Amino acid sequence: MTVPSNVLRPMYCTRSVKGKKMMGGLSGLFAFKPNHIEAMALSGCDNTEDAAKWLVEHGVKHVFVSAGADGMVIAERDGDEKVVLSAVPICKTTIKNATGGGDSVMAALIKGYLMGMNSMDAARFAQAAGSITMESEHAIAENMSFENAYKRMEENKL
Repeated sequence: MTVPSNVLRPMYCTRSVKGKKMMGGLSGLFAFKPNHIEAMALSGCDNTEDAAKWLVEHGVKHVFVSAGADGMVIAERDGDEKVVLSAVPICKTTIKNATGGGDSVMAALIKGYLMGMNSMDAARFAQAAGSITMESEHAIAENMSFENAYKRMEENKL
């Protein structure tokens, strides 16, 4: 089945082994959110920034690499088709359970794009959503809401 080019096609990598199986499907992806270990395993690069660039150079439009305490690295092409890197810091978080954190980040990235946000704003929104989830003992945070995500962004000056 061929997916029309105007359809938002995100991909969320959950394990390095699974990620390697996706190599042939990178070209044409709208967004891809691996963690730094997965990005380096896929690309063969030895650092997060080069791995993020490599993914864009292999066809992904917007790459969001989560890097733990180092935040998130964003890679995408600018108007001149040059690969540009940006970074978004983490939110101050007392982690109770990391389960669901990555899912919240990916969901918030997609929602951010659907709301018309650019990559940086979507990443900020996603970092806030992920931090709310990881402060909960549950995979689905009881206090997850747009209002709380925006408040978290403001508190962390994202």
